[in-house]
Amino acid sequence: MPDRSESQSAQTGHQMEVPLFPLGTILCPGGQLPLRIFEQRYLKMISDCLKHEMGFVIVLTRTDAESGFFDLGTYGRISDFQQLQDGLLGITVQGREKVRIKSFRQDDTGLFIGEVATMPPEPEVAVGDDYAELVTLLRDLQKHPAVKRLDLDIDYDDCREVGYRLLELLPLRNEDKQYLLSLQRPAYRLEQMRYMLHAIVEHGEES
Repeated sequence: MPDRSESQSAQTGHQMEVPLFPLGTILCPGGQLPLRIFEQRYLKMISDCLKHEMGFVIVLTRTDAESGFFDLGTYGRISDFQQLQDGLLGITVQGREKVRIKSFRQDDTGLFIGEVATMPPEPEVAVGDDYAELVTLLRDLQKHPAVKRLDLDIDYDDCREVGYRLLELLPLRNEDKQYLLSLQRPAYRLEQMRYMLHAIVEHGEES
């Protein structure tokens, strides 16, 4: 079974106050997330971020007994924006770095503002032959039209990039995705991801 203890070991760094955007999905460092914006509080947030050249934190909402969102997310910057055919604002968020949410409050529009601390950068680790099956899986996923549109530039020799891109693309449980995002050792993330995928396959064969 996955060892959940590692997610508690990371140290925090630079602190900043930024808007929080709770969502039912994950964004990882180096990833791209297209979003459709329609709530007034988030329209104002996007306007302020563009005006002041700042970013915000994508954080996963909880679906378990606890309400709210997790205390670890990804700081991102807006890399593109446009008005969509349905009249809504479309933006693309580029993931920058993981952050730990130390505290948060809501402003008068209902927007969450968090005091966050950046996580230490993960070490660069080569993928090697141990995780060749995961690299093949990622290459196959990148052929999907929806993934092609993201125009991802992936270094398939870097455990961080392979793990992060699979984490964003695979249909894993949100709680498992959050756990994988919290890990600080890239190779260990791939190991845990492989374990989860094998468990899914085995469960499918049993049913």
